[in-house]
Amino acid sequence: MLEGYITPLLTSYLQKYVKNIKPSDLKLSLWGGDVVLNNLELKLDVLEELVPIPIRFVSGRIRELKIHVPWTALSYEAVVVSIDTIECVLEWDDGGPSRKKSSVDTYSDSRTASDLKAEQQEVIATAGVTPGYVQGLLNKITNNFTLSVTNLVLKYVEDDMVLSVSIPEVDFSPANADWEKAFADVSQTSCVLRKLVNVRDLTLCLDGRNESGGIDVYQEPLLYKCSFVCRMLLNSDPAAIDQFPLGTSIELLMEHGELGFN
Repeated sequence: MLEGYITPLLTSYLQKYVKNIKPSDLKLSLWGGDVVLNNLELKLDVLEELVPIPIRFVSGRIRELKIHVPWTALSYEAVVVSIDTIECVLEWDDGGPSRKKSSVDTYSDSRTASDLKAEQQEVIATAGVTPGYVQGLLNKITNNFTLSVTNLVLKYVEDDMVLSVSIPEVDFSPANADWEKAFADVSQTSCVLRKLVNVRDLTLCLDGRNESGGIDVYQEPLLYKCSFVCRMLLNSDPAAIDQFPLGTSIELLMEHGELGFN
């Protein structure tokens, strides 16, 4: 029963950011073990909507994406998405023609949020379980979603220069009241979610490009191996899994870093 409710939810989230995802293949992979997808292209227009400055994404790729769903322990273990290598190339948006929406790819799911919710309610009715049980389980899955990224590379290209950000490890996970990684069990009386974003060894470089677009000599990093933790406190409605938080506060804690100019 649960696969008919959880798999479409995971698929809809993934299809929002990644091109050419086939729901049927993803469903079969989930029940065969961990999902492993390789050489994925990101939806650039969706990424641009997340950035509050006029930046255009030239390209965006994921080398490997893995989804682990603990089917027998969903009430106390998190769904984990692990990504090995994301590389994005950006440039300044000069206000030219808007990018054609990439959401019309071949395998895009055309169902609306209401369609998806109707399908999920039908699954619940067929299975003969109470809506409150499934809703509570879905809340736990959404509130404890964990993301781990290895090797995140962002390159901003402008004329004869390239500004690159390299991050070996980024983790996004739920936390308890002491800001330690933990499984969050939000009740109807407590609408507070705590999230940790751990960034390790961020390095920022500024290098010159030659006529062919390559780099002949790499300069000393502007920022070297900077590690920090971002604490996010979200006030939300625990019954509204598909809505943005009602309020968010963010605290940034820097562990170490070296700043240099050449």
